[in-house]
Amino acid sequence: MSRKKKDWKTEKDRVLNMSLEERRKEYRRSEYVPLDQINTWKQSQSTEEEEEGKDLLRDKVSLYKGDITILEVDAIVNADLILPPACRDAWTGSRMSPYSLHSSLWAPVRK
Repeated sequence: MSRKKKDWKTEKDRVLNMSLEERRKEYRRSEYVPLDQINTWKQSQSTEEEEEGKDLLRDKVSLYKGDITILEVDAIVNADLILPPACRDAWTGSRMSPYSLHSSLWAPVRK
């Protein structure tokens, strides 16, 4: 977002009308990871197990370990906040803190 204070709708329209190269020129960092360089959940699984109905989700979800501030994506979801503990333990090997992604998001919850 530009340094000048703008109405969010105006800024949204401006960004949506930019080409990918124009957007990249406005990034604060020169390094970034485009979405096509991140394997989907299905691509990163070593087994070829096909479970009916679950392939749609596996093709759309990616598990990423690294600096999320350089991802070239529109949204990030912290699965630890929505999955039951058994699933979290199976995926991560250990339970992550619900504050691991961005603790300030949880400030109202802690009160």
